[in-house]
Amino acid sequence: MKEAVDRSTGASAHAKVFRVLTALEELGPGAHELRRITSKSGLPRSTVQRILACGVEEGQIELRGQGLYSVTPHSGALRGLRLPQVASQGADPDLTQLQRQTAQVVLLFVTVPLARRLWVDTVYGRRYDFVEALTSEDSAALELSHLSADAAGLVISAHSEDETVSSRFREIQELGTCFTRSPLPGWSMIAAPVYGRAGHVEGALALLGQHPRMFSEKTRFSYEVLRTAARVSRRSENALRPVRSSSQLAPVP
Repeated sequence: MKEAVDRSTGASAHAKVFRVLTALEELGPGAHELRRITSKSGLPRSTVQRILACGVEEGQIELRGQGLYSVTPHSGALRGLRLPQVASQGADPDLTQLQRQTAQVVLLFVTVPLARRLWVDTVYGRRYDFVEALTSEDSAALELSHLSADAAGLVISAHSEDETVSSRFREIQELGTCFTRSPLPGWSMIAAPVYGRAGHVEGALALLGQHPRMFSEKTRFSYEVLRTAARVSRRSENALRPVRSSSQLAPVP
């Protein structure tokens, strides 16, 4: 699906791909007309057409006869959204810096329909143990999960204006970060919210590492994640909502 997105639009483009695939799944088995998929996704016809064309190219979607589309039986549809990015000269400088400071895996998530979060970018440096872990089926839950699944989703929910504030969400708001086990067995996650246009929470920045190290360095790592998430948020145009200052959380020497 990577050709279906414009790198300049980043996360929002990934969300559009997800909306098209979700529309296909909600329409049920069999082939569906472009107009029905467009209506269900709520996206412009031209956008849906481009995404479907790329899906056909990648073997994730079938084009049947007169403009009818269906998810290929072997594709697993949403599994086709796996989008890890190897650290490179083109990687986000803030994500790269955080990875170098902590020697852990840095992940970026965005919110998508149906109260889920989608993994859209990562910098893992030389953490080849992370690459090996991704060969398991557990990596699917890391790629796409409900907001209640892990730290990345919980921190998005806790900082969303339309969520009822529970005691757990209140604690996350106080800390500014969330720490949980991750979908990968033996790995833990620390996450902080990322704000976008008009100051709304649009995603989460997360640090992923093997549990013993993440637990022992939780305070220092939380500070670094919070500081990096604040920088990423401030880069967003018209980010009006104040971002929690990293100076409020002192790192462990």
